[in-house]
Amino acid sequence: MRTQLKLRVFQLLVIVIISIGIGYILGNYKISAKWEKYKPIIGITNQNPPDPKSLDMRVFYDVVEKLNLMYFDKSKIDATKMVNGAIGGMVESLGDPYTAFFPPKQNTEFKEQLSGEFSGIGAELSQNDQSQIIVVAPLDGSPSERAGIKSGDTILRVDGKSTAGWTIGQAVDNIRGKKGTKVTITAIHAKEKEAKDYTIIRDTIVVKSVTS
Repeated sequence: MRTQLKLRVFQLLVIVIISIGIGYILGNYKISAKWEKYKPIIGITNQNPPDPKSLDMRVFYDVVEKLNLMYFDKSKIDATKMVNGAIGGMVESLGDPYTAFFPPKQNTEFKEQLSGEFSGIGAELSQNDQSQIIVVAPLDGSPSERAGIKSGDTILRVDGKSTAGWTIGQAVDNIRGKKGTKVTITAIHAKEKEAKDYTIIRDTIVVKSVTS
């Protein structure tokens, strides 16, 4: 009898421990299940938000859930773009023109460009407090300097396309191109009221900083 009682107590303890473990997993992870190719697939994703004293992520998760459930065109829901967009917005909220987020692909391209040469106009770009693309400075002897681009210029259009809402990465991608090709930059000098078109021939630029 005593042996059976001890065995039952031991079994009860094991059940309690397992229950606690399951409760911990359910409380800290999002578990999803689906049936694919006649096989059950269980997915466990860490969704434990940061310390609520520093950051409350509940609203973020609520919006993601509502979009997944209620947005009418599910084909436009791209999880990667949503996360990158959220991170980009978080970084932009700092209001610091020298701090930017690059998604993995753009980040890789950016690092590759830092180690070599590219064809562009040779101008360091940034954003002002109104999120406009501005020229920090044209590089000495660069095509942009020869064309008349100056430090503090606001770039309004690139080849006729408005730069409103562009990130620095988008501006750089649109300004760069093959050596010898032309790009038209519509810019306005600081403290001036009228914009001007600058047609610039791209040339090989040795990268030493963030340039276009």
